[in-house]
Amino acid sequence: MRCRELEKCRSASPGKKMAGAPSTLDRVLQTCVEMVGDRGYAVDRASVDMDPAIVATRGDDVLHVRFLTSEDKIGVKVVRQLQAGLGDVTRLLLVSNEGPTPFTRKEVAEDERIEFWTFGKLVLNVTKFAIVPPHALVPPDDAARLAREYHVTSADEWPKLPRHDPICRYYDFPAGRLVKIDPRLWQ
Repeated sequence: MRCRELEKCRSASPGKKMAGAPSTLDRVLQTCVEMVGDRGYAVDRASVDMDPAIVATRGDDVLHVRFLTSEDKIGVKVVRQLQAGLGDVTRLLLVSNEGPTPFTRKEVAEDERIEFWTFGKLVLNVTKFAIVPPHALVPPDDAARLAREYHVTSADEWPKLPRHDPICRYYDFPAGRLVKIDPRLWQ
């Protein structure tokens, strides 16, 4: 859905959409609030006014979610302006219609503070799908115990989840950490 269409959904009269149905931007905002909370941040402010944004904190970490509704693709100029104004922000999530341009992605590849999301990936919360089992990071002490129990001698022997896996991106699991996937869903 194009950003202009998002704005139309947001401002549509009740007669033009299903009664009580949230707009696309409202659903994206709700998913972002849930995602930020699931990452362990406390949401300080969430607004969908003229400049939609979420500000959240976890200790000294400050996470800022910006919804770029006027941009289809995120260009380098926009990212540089946002980087210059980061200040005490330790994580920046940029949500747009189509994500960054290839040059923008290359420009910020080394900056782990910035994540790119699209509206389409955030309309529905992937952790709430019926067939997605719960995922959780295994504490390092338990990981060592499990390695002894299953006779794992190196971290390379564990199954790997790709970094671009939707659940890994949602929770922002660090690379190389052991993730427990609850199998009771299929029993």
